[in-house]
Amino acid sequence: MARPARLGPEKDRRHLADMIDTEMTRGQRPEGANGEPWTNANFGLEAGAAETTVRGWRGAEGVALATPNGIVPILKAFYGPEATTAFPGQYAAMRLAWRRAKGFLDDEAAAPEPRALDRKVFTGPLHLVDLTVSQPTPDNAGNLIVPYTLHIYPDTTQAYRGQSVEIGLTAACVKVAAQAWQPNVDAVFRHKTPSKNVTGTAVPHGIYAIGPLDAKGRLAGAPLADQSPVTLEPAPSSGPEAVSDDIAFQVQAAREWFDVDVPGAPGDSSAIKNAVMAAIFAEAFPRTEGNQHIVASAIVAGKARKDPPPCP
Repeated sequence: MARPARLGPEKDRRHLADMIDTEMTRGQRPEGANGEPWTNANFGLEAGAAETTVRGWRGAEGVALATPNGIVPILKAFYGPEATTAFPGQYAAMRLAWRRAKGFLDDEAAAPEPRALDRKVFTGPLHLVDLTVSQPTPDNAGNLIVPYTLHIYPDTTQAYRGQSVEIGLTAACVKVAAQAWQPNVDAVFRHKTPSKNVTGTAVPHGIYAIGPLDAKGRLAGAPLADQSPVTLEPAPSSGPEAVSDDIAFQVQAAREWFDVDVPGAPGDSSAIKNAVMAAIFAEAFPRTEGNQHIVASAIVAGKARKDPPPCP
């Protein structure tokens, strides 16, 4: 059977959101559709995401449309671990919709995607970051005002082979990227004025989050609480023509920024820590070209603009 035609970037993202919303509404689960709709909170627990993230996945009113970083946890929540045999048509359709929403060509291999941690080894999916980005609104100067919230905290609910473990981040890189927009000169992502929770970085339009920290030296709180919303101005290279471009917020972390603690472990816990590191960080998160792990990301659509015509 021929594949359906592509709809275009924005419509592809909306199509995936509609598919997720439909399956949640009809109560699709590995045993079939039972007619009991998923709540955002319950589906988030199953797929390893915050309730607000799930609302973005399904394109809920008042929340910015968000394409999932990875589709595997969602497919497993809907169709189970044997999805390719139990629900082959639905599985293939949603996976294709996700690939197109992410911009992959139909015949190219997808980039590594985040996956839920193996429930046979860990208690549940790892959750270190809550990142929510609201739909931008234009101001009178032709800029975009983008509200966002970012919380980074250790996951203290995990267990590895019966032993409680805590996993956190000691630092993180937070970036804003868009072709047609850039943070304005007063935004922390551009002027990089150091503070107790933020330090500058050579990465364009990015900062290091270094606080607030808990008693064990792990990020625990909202490092950019006083920096939202962020104002974006048209990038110089975007030209005077009408433009509409995605705005991506991303949280990245180098492997050495992950911290594993084994509270109450008798004796030397280095073996458990090494095993947790090997089990999680080699595969759980996709990597950037700079070999950092993408811990969280959110994408919103920039609104179209036209520069005013020159004065006669």
